Amino acid sequence: MRISYLLALAALLSCLGPSWAEAAEPSPEVTACLERNILEPDTIRAVRISSRDRAGFDRDTVIKLHGRRNEAGQREVMVSFVEPEDLKGSSFLMLERSAATNLESCQKQFKVLESQIRLAHEDRQQLDEQLPRGGGPLVIRLQSAEKELAALEELLPMDAGRQEVLGQLRAAVH
Repeated sequence: MRISYLLALAALLSCLGPSWAEAAEPSPEVTACLERNILEPDTIRAVRISSRDRAGFDRDTVIKLHGRRNEAGQREVMVSFVEPEDLKGSSFLMLERSAATNLESCQKQFKVLESQIRLAHEDRQQLDEQLPRGGGPLVIRLQSAEKELAALEELLPMDAGRQEVLGQLRAAVH
């Protein structure tokens, strides 16, 4: 049932003006609807949408449209539901965005990404400076470290014996 609201709302939004919906070749009905319902700046319009779902139930939805233009000359439309009761009080704001605004937004995002990439390169450089240099490829360095670890593990029994002798020496002295 909510889908019928969305379809009805989409049909309504297509009638708000050429910047809100673009079609390759609109039908004469859509063009007539568009001409009758273009929301001019500083206007309020109430619209009743009647819909019928697949089960044959009729439902009326009433919305209020508050239109204006912002400082940049772009349209802003506040859509507020008046009926039915379960949607009453719900509203949303539709903003027109120009290609220039989109370009500006993309340029800002690009600058932020460039900055993040630069910081990542600096971090990598600092880590490279902190890590020991040389030693060859990682596989060879790993093999060398494993051999050193094996040699140290062979010394563990001797260290345990040394500690045992030290313990006995301390016990004998006291």
